[in-house]
Amino acid sequence: MAEKLIGYPEKLLCPCKGCRNLSHQCISILYEHLVIYGIDPTYKIWFHHGEELSRDDDIETMEAFDSYNLFRATNIDGCDFESHVEGHDDTFMGKIEDADTLLYPQCTKYTKLSSIVALKDKENLQECPTCGTSRWMLDKLTKKENILLSMLIPGPKQPGNNIDIYLEPLVEDLKLLWNEGVDAHDALDNTNFKLRAILMWTIQDFPAYGNLAGCKNKGRFSCPLCGYGTHSEWLKHSGKFSYRGHQKFLQEDHPFRSKRSWFDGEEEHGNPPRIMNGTTIAEHLKDFVNELYVHHKLDVMHIEKNVCESICNTLLDVAGKSKYGLKARLDLQHMGIRSALHPHEKGTRTYLPAALHTLSKLEKELFCKRLFSLKVPDGYSSNIQNFVSMEQCKLMGLKSQDFHILMQQLLSVAIKGLMPVGPRDAIMRLCLFFNRICQRVLDRESIMALENDVIETLCLLERFFPPSFFDVMIHLVVHIGREARLFYMDIILMMSNCVINRRMKILKDYVKNRARPEGRPISKRKEIILTDELLEIAHRYILLNTSVVEPFLEIHLDELKKMNKIYERNSGLLWKKHIQTFSTWMKEKVPMHSSSCDETDLLKWLAYGPRKHAASYTGYIINGQRFHIHDIEKSTQNSGVSIEATTMCRSSAKDVSQVPNLVSYYGVIREIILLDYYIVQIPIFKCDWANVPNVVKVEDSLTLVNLHQSQWSVGRDPFILASQAKQVFYSREHDSSNCGR
Repeated sequence: MAEKLIGYPEKLLCPCKGCRNLSHQCISILYEHLVIYGIDPTYKIWFHHGEELSRDDDIETMEAFDSYNLFRATNIDGCDFESHVEGHDDTFMGKIEDADTLLYPQCTKYTKLSSIVALKDKENLQECPTCGTSRWMLDKLTKKENILLSMLIPGPKQPGNNIDIYLEPLVEDLKLLWNEGVDAHDALDNTNFKLRAILMWTIQDFPAYGNLAGCKNKGRFSCPLCGYGTHSEWLKHSGKFSYRGHQKFLQEDHPFRSKRSWFDGEEEHGNPPRIMNGTTIAEHLKDFVNELYVHHKLDVMHIEKNVCESICNTLLDVAGKSKYGLKARLDLQHMGIRSALHPHEKGTRTYLPAALHTLSKLEKELFCKRLFSLKVPDGYSSNIQNFVSMEQCKLMGLKSQDFHILMQQLLSVAIKGLMPVGPRDAIMRLCLFFNRICQRVLDRESIMALENDVIETLCLLERFFPPSFFDVMIHLVVHIGREARLFYMDIILMMSNCVINRRMKILKDYVKNRARPEGRPISKRKEIILTDELLEIAHRYILLNTSVVEPFLEIHLDELKKMNKIYERNSGLLWKKHIQTFSTWMKEKVPMHSSSCDETDLLKWLAYGPRKHAASYTGYIINGQRFHIHDIEKSTQNSGVSIEATTMCRSSAKDVSQVPNLVSYYGVIREIILLDYYIVQIPIFKCDWANVPNVVKVEDSLTLVNLHQSQWSVGRDPFILASQAKQVFYSREHDSSNCGR
């Protein structure tokens, strides 16, 4: 019948399940295919074999016919299908099959090809024609991954001075944003508003500072803030400029101004240079924005890194990097100052006298050993051991973050007792300055005090260190305090805290067990049974340090005062009685069967007391910090804790009366316990504490703690809440020392 309808051709399209009208076969082979494989069930109207289509035929058949004709007209017309596809790959064959493949199983409307053709007509639509949703993700920039955005300029080299070419489009955009503004949409209020923005300042390292600001950062006037008032002097033998003269930044009546023997042999009567802001720069350059006091901010971490590196290399006398080599001594001789440090020639050898900050070979080894053997908490810093070479007595491979930790925390520990008080005090003061200026909370009065202190510190460094030590990075330290004050650091920190708080909201959503919202154990659970004495001590401490119980503390104190008048006159006896009886009184005050709406279930169970059966762990994470007991041997140190607690104190040994005062205590964790209050589990740390009056003292701004002498007995008061623990780490002063710092 098909042969008759289409005129008895030699070959026909085979409608079997395998060929699916994509292959021409002779009549005999076509018959075999139909017998063996069966006919294609989707081929309902034989339009390929002479049967005509009518308007009443279903849409699937019509589109299948159109799809076939489209591919035939594009790829097959004029040649036999088999000869045409011999040179094509599997991708092409897959496209041919898409012409007759359903879009998805049970689809009665589209094939893969017809769906692509239908979507082609809608490629320029901005909204879904069905629901009207925009095709663009409008909230993409509000996700937490996009809080901070940065622009990366690809290429084998940095743009350098050509950075202005990249920033030219940005300048035009900033002018538009400030002068005219752009239309923006507030998704919360569903309103439109005019958005304006301003670029107030930028932060980059010092080489990029010069590229971006278009100012000098090398040579005689390399300080961009002092400008032409930069105090510099050329060092003939070192072949570079030295930036000293920080006495002129001091007050006019400061005693350092008259210390001729400390510095260059002359009294200082000069004034500090006028700071180069937009107004002063505009006097030299036309068309310069002159409203701002600061246009580009100094990168404190970059300065800190270079300062710390110079100090360490000079103290350890690293070859090629020390600032106190032969050339530096020849400069002293050329300038006619510090004659005791001039080089001496004896025969063919040149001897360099030791300076006050010069470390002996044993002191260098002790300096490196302190850093090499130092164990810090997890996440505190990189492994310092990897950067210390004990054979060469030098530091290698430190990054900016490592220098940041070294300058603010570890350098003071490493140099303690290794040099005379003068140079050691100057270095420690500089470390303390960087530590304080980088605090999260700063007020203007504190910053102004730091500004004055750092000028004195730089003057002390000038007294002990050679002129070659004072490169421009050392000089820039004098301007850090001013910039911190002008940048309204309290506002900046408040804004950064907002970002942190948003992140904390996300982290809190991850908490699954509301019974332990503060942390989680990181070791195997061990069941223990507490003695009645330890259980009472732990329970009492939790009651005295839980916010929900706090209102009852005052009630109990008032009742004790009314009970006995002696407690009103003697606060020491009152406090002692309060601690001894509060847990028993609390259990009677808030009974389990109480129906008062003011008393929550948590308060009732806290008053009732914990179970004797508890869980013990060797590790615990809380407040983002990882703690382990002291007996666990690790490459890091996570057992040191500190806490500020209120205790009864005497002003002297002869004083009988006691008053409550806030005291810092230091200790190590011996056991981590999870107390079970039936509806809530509370983690506590059992610690060995150093006795504050006897074995804790402050020396060279470091806290010295003897952890092996006069420790409190375990039964006295060993517990603290895990949430109260402040993590600290200890470093031995030397191998035979019992003190940790």
